[in-house]
Amino acid sequence: MKRKRFCRICAVCILALTVLFTAGCSSKKSEEKKTTAEETAAPAGLTEQMEEDQVLLDEAGLKITANQMFYDASYGKGVRLTFENHSGKILIFDCKSIYVNGFAEVEDTFAEALNTGETKKVDVFLDTKELEAYGIDVIGEVGFRFDFYTPQTYEKYLTPDVIGFQTSAYADMPKKMEFAGKDVLYEDENVTLRAIYTAKSDIYQNALTVYVENHTDRELMLVCRNVSVNGKDIGQRMMTQVQGQKVMLSHQVLSEDTLAAAGIETVEDIHMSFELYSGPEATPLGETGDMQAEIQ
Repeated sequence: MKRKRFCRICAVCILALTVLFTAGCSSKKSEEKKTTAEETAAPAGLTEQMEEDQVLLDEAGLKITANQMFYDASYGKGVRLTFENHSGKILIFDCKSIYVNGFAEVEDTFAEALNTGETKKVDVFLDTKELEAYGIDVIGEVGFRFDFYTPQTYEKYLTPDVIGFQTSAYADMPKKMEFAGKDVLYEDENVTLRAIYTAKSDIYQNALTVYVENHTDRELMLVCRNVSVNGKDIGQRMMTQVQGQKVMLSHQVLSEDTLAAAGIETVEDIHMSFELYSGPEATPLGETGDMQAEIQ
């Protein structure tokens, strides 16, 4: 999770530099982003549809419209959005979080830069294997949390509430995650934690997955400063941020090089502890104490 967020920050910085470089050279005409998804037929089992375009945001010269659900042979299900920037400024459309079926906060986030007067179509892929890990096979609702800011100064232009839409499968969607077979390692009024290590799965290899249920209405931040494997501190750290009333699966890959450097050939046990913080001001909530992950 920490690595993904770091890579995402780097990508946004590069995006900001790129749009500043190209702004003076770009045409005033709107351009549409071409995608391979447009050429891929949906499978017969794709039940999620949108009867018509749904305007998700129309404020301060910015407009976001959800156009359709689609299926891509390589990436699975997704949603096509149209971004319009009529603010008079060059802006970054930065998606901080994506929510599926109201409870799952998935890790697939993105950012797009738009010149003023520009319209861009963007395909947002919802990783099928990641959704399966949440127990989601039907997508009935998708939500987005955006920040909009200028690339020159990173000054916030607009921070709206969560925006989203419902599909034709809303009535049949799972509305909560089932945790059968996953033991609770820590629980209080703020959060419930479960953790499982999987040597190999369809999504990751040598992955420690922490299941985080946020019971509060505020963002929670969990910081793990020590992960030990077979009694050895491997120098791996974790940080996870989960929005209010959401569930997140935070994946931390324990690389073969890291394990080898600690002299570990087979993972027999994993211990960790988390510090808990609430809200953007990071108010301390306490610590979990030692937790031992399940090994699969």
